[in-house]
Amino acid sequence: MEAANQAEAKLNRAVAAFGWRWLMLAGVSAASVFFALLLTVYAAVWWERSELESLKAEKATLQENIASLDKLKGHIKLSTCGENNRPCVEVDTKTSFGKDPDHHFYILKGVK
Repeated sequence: MEAANQAEAKLNRAVAAFGWRWLMLAGVSAASVFFALLLTVYAAVWWERSELESLKAEKATLQENIASLDKLKGHIKLSTCGENNRPCVEVDTKTSFGKDPDHHFYILKGVK
């Protein structure tokens, strides 16, 4: 009978130890998933913020370009040209500036 009691006590201790180990493993797993999710959310927010800053800089550049075009007080004709519908502008080809063979600058037609 004593041997049975000792075996039962040993089994109870083994089950209790296994229960604690299982609980610890579940806790560590849950914490790992939580921190992985937290890191993913942080990375997504960081990426969105960097995109927003990039768009703000582009907006500022475009606003500067619009302001400089407004100062010209001309009627610039913008269109799309070619097979790929690339943006283009009507120019006065009678006047060109610059000596660089790769870059020819023309006066926009309608600008005073």
